[in-house]
Amino acid sequence: MSGGYSATSVAAGNSVTVSGGLIGGHAIGGSTNTGFAANNSITVSGGVIKGYVQGGFSSSGSVTGNSVTISGGKIENLVLGGFSLAGDVTGNSVTLKGSSIQFSENSIIYGGHSNGKSKVVTDNTLILDNFSGNVGNFCNFERVVLFISSLPNPGDDAPVIILHGNETTLKGASLSISVGNWGNVAPGQSFSLIRANDGVDFNANGLTLENSSISGVAMQYELLYSIDGNLVNATVVSSSLNPQAKALSEGRIVPLALTSQAADLVASLGVNNAALAAMSGSCTTRPETFFAMAGGHSHYDTGSHVDLSGFSALAGVSSSIPEATPLVLGAFLETGWGKYSTHNSFEDAPSVRGSGDSSYHGGGLLARWDMSNAGLRGVALEVSFRTGSVEEDFSSGDLTDGVGNGARYDLSSPYYGAHAGVTFSRNLTRTVSMTGYARFLWNRVGKERAIIGGDEITFHTLDSHRLQGGARFHYEAAPTVRPYAGVGYEWECSGTSRAVTYGNEIMAPSLRGGTGTLEAGVVFRVTEEKPVFLDLGVKGYAGKREGISGNIQLRMAF
Repeated sequence: MSGGYSATSVAAGNSVTVSGGLIGGHAIGGSTNTGFAANNSITVSGGVIKGYVQGGFSSSGSVTGNSVTISGGKIENLVLGGFSLAGDVTGNSVTLKGSSIQFSENSIIYGGHSNGKSKVVTDNTLILDNFSGNVGNFCNFERVVLFISSLPNPGDDAPVIILHGNETTLKGASLSISVGNWGNVAPGQSFSLIRANDGVDFNANGLTLENSSISGVAMQYELLYSIDGNLVNATVVSSSLNPQAKALSEGRIVPLALTSQAADLVASLGVNNAALAAMSGSCTTRPETFFAMAGGHSHYDTGSHVDLSGFSALAGVSSSIPEATPLVLGAFLETGWGKYSTHNSFEDAPSVRGSGDSSYHGGGLLARWDMSNAGLRGVALEVSFRTGSVEEDFSSGDLTDGVGNGARYDLSSPYYGAHAGVTFSRNLTRTVSMTGYARFLWNRVGKERAIIGGDEITFHTLDSHRLQGGARFHYEAAPTVRPYAGVGYEWECSGTSRAVTYGNEIMAPSLRGGTGTLEAGVVFRVTEEKPVFLDLGVKGYAGKREGISGNIQLRMAF
């Protein structure tokens, strides 16, 4: 059986899947007589195959880029990544997964094979993904990658792979070992990787060993390999936390930054409300609807850095309760999303870049009490509470597991936030007024756990505690137009993204530090007859957070 066949042309991009049954002949991904076979594949997970298992075949042409993947079933004959009777065979691969594959003792696994004696057979790869069992022989592989996700038991002398081949077993190949979630391993633990027949000498047939330093997603290991005639052994020299794992926590800090931006949007409504009240001549007491949105790009210095382009929006209603008092209560819904990239550099490891998306959905309550009637003219107190769910995905092709799969995770966490503040308003001249503010903002993103490359990572609860202060100056250019400019400063007291794996604390990025702000904008009273206000503004950041954002706020009384 063949996934595709051509007598004289190209056989490319074909695939075959075998999951059961009996195949008496050959099973081939793609085949041709006089053309070339490229990028074909065959996957076997069950059944019995009595003939050859081949990724690609050509009678006289070249065979390249084909693959064979076997995870189950019974194989009674040859396995060939690529096979040509008279052409070159290059760049093919064979992957064996797990321990449920049955091979006959005379089964030979070829990366490539050509009957043309002068033809090139090279650059073929064997991947042994948690494979264990008995195989007749491995031939014509330039690279062998052995991935072991679980450390063999201490004192277990049984080798991972047993070969019944002759002296050509792994001749001239380079062997690299990759590991999975071994966790913390005591130095000195040894185990056997491969054992061949007594007549085989791995030293004599040119087997070379590579990668004594191995890094997975969470841990890294130093292994000492040795060849003892027909045995390939490994000894653990050391195990330690992979410093590159910090990139995982770097991505995790984004939901905290995004929901903190949402908190700023809610808190700024208090300052804006003071300006709107001044334009209307008093605190608005009738029911209002309000809408606000902000978006921009920010660069966060976290020890490395995170670049976040985000957007936040909220909509709600508010009213005085009862109407005769200066206490305003409101309720709102909020949402937002952002795209981000992370950048981590290390002294003793390659840099790691990551990227992803984050979004949140929630709602909250707010209150503002104008204390002028209590003898504190121009003073108002404000509070808010928010809660919802924040989602985030992260991926990086630079941080990989033992078989080269990039690290990624998708998380959904609850978030909570609250703020308390005070504003103070004064008329400086007939046309210029000033509103000062001081706030405390708290934001929390819940604890989550993820399995990344087989390693369990626990991300601790994220907390932000920020102190903000500043002033905004308004100029009454016209009864319906008030430009403004402001300056502020923020100090983040916490904002650290902590995570742990196998009892090891991962290096933690942090938002802790100070940020200065400058803002400018204009508030319009859309009509003189009705209290409808529009605020357009822009704000710049410098310090721990750098960037720029724009915002729009709209209030309208019924």
